[in-house]
Amino acid sequence: MEENKEIRKNKLIQMIGRILLGFGVVMLISSVINMMQTGIGNLSSMLLGLVLVFIGNTTRLVGKNRLDKIFNSK
Repeated sequence: MEENKEIRKNKLIQMIGRILLGFGVVMLISSVINMMQTGIGNLSSMLLGLVLVFIGNTTRLVGKNRLDKIFNSK
């Protein structure tokens, strides 16, 4: 029972990471499109997108590594 709770928590961490990664990619793409159209890009939007991609990918990998540890310890 305790192990199922741990697995569910780590899957949730992984899903949150994927969502943040998706938001970051969308922000990066939209700021690049904006830069192509206007010639000036919104640097803060691009930076926020990069930060979200980094945080999302790190969070996703943390969840994945924890799940791997749980399944390998069996």
